[in-house]
Amino acid sequence: MQYQIRRAGLEDIEELSYIHVESWKEAYGHFLPEQIFDMVTPENRAERFKESIENSNDETAVLTDGDRIIGSITAGACRDETCENTGELWGMYLRPGYWRQGLGTMLVKWALERLKEKGYQRATLWVFEDSHGSRNFYEQLGFKEEGTVRSTKIDESIRVLRYSKELNPPA
Repeated sequence: MQYQIRRAGLEDIEELSYIHVESWKEAYGHFLPEQIFDMVTPENRAERFKESIENSNDETAVLTDGDRIIGSITAGACRDETCENTGELWGMYLRPGYWRQGLGTMLVKWALERLKEKGYQRATLWVFEDSHGSRNFYEQLGFKEEGTVRSTKIDESIRVLRYSKELNPPA
C-alpha cells in the first residue's frame, strides 16, 4: 500500500463528507445520542469542508491509498479567543477499516509540521469527554488535557475537553 498526504481540493468534498459521517458513527456511536447522527449528514459536512478548503487560513489534507481517499485532517489558527501563537487540529477522520495502522498518527504529524511552518508555538484540539480511545490516542502523541471543558454546539449535554501540545518545546 502506498499512502500519500496531499492538500484537499473542492473535488474531494463529497468523499470527505462520507468518510466524516462513517467515522463519526463508528467512533462515537456508543456514547453519542442517536439523534446527533441525524444532524451529522454528508450534506452538512460537505458545506463545512467547502468552507475549510476555501479558507486560506486552514489547511485540509487528504490521506490516500492509491487513488482512494481514506482520511483527512484540518489544521489552522486556533479558533478559541484565549489562544495566542496557537494552531489547532480538527476534523481528523479515517475510514474505520484503516484504524490502528499508524495512519492517524501520520496525519497528525503532518498537520503539526504545517502548524510549525506557520510559526505556531502550540497546538490545541478538542476531544469528546467520553471518547476514551481518542483521548488515549492524542495523549500518546504528547497532547495533554488542559482542564478546559465546554459543551458542544450540537448538544449542550455533550462535553469536549481541550488538549494542547508545545510545538517547539525547550531542549
